[in-house]
Amino acid sequence: MSPLGVLAASLQDVLVEPVEQFVLPSVDWAAIAPNLILMLGGILLLTVVSVLKRRVPAWFAPVWTISAAVAAGCAVVPLWQRFLDSGPETLIGGAVGLDGFSLFATVVVCIS
Repeated sequence: MSPLGVLAASLQDVLVEPVEQFVLPSVDWAAIAPNLILMLGGILLLTVVSVLKRRVPAWFAPVWTISAAVAAGCAVVPLWQRFLDSGPETLIGGAVGLDGFSLFATVVVCIS
């Protein structure tokens, strides 16, 4: 048998093996909302200021930053109640942890 025939036979054996179905983890958007608000707020502020340059008033950046921080802080409140009711948990297939310290750290970032 030629080397090409051997290669084709071995590839055929590999290709007929069953493939496991890839299962996506569920995403709890409410649990990651405070972090998303802070990240998207910063990205949008950076984009707006860099595109509009000198046409942005001096008060825009501080007001935008405070608004994003208040919105993220408000999004932490129901998560804190959820943590008190059910305790710490992992989300998104174990990639994100929701516990008291992470919520406290998020509030500290919002305040600062």
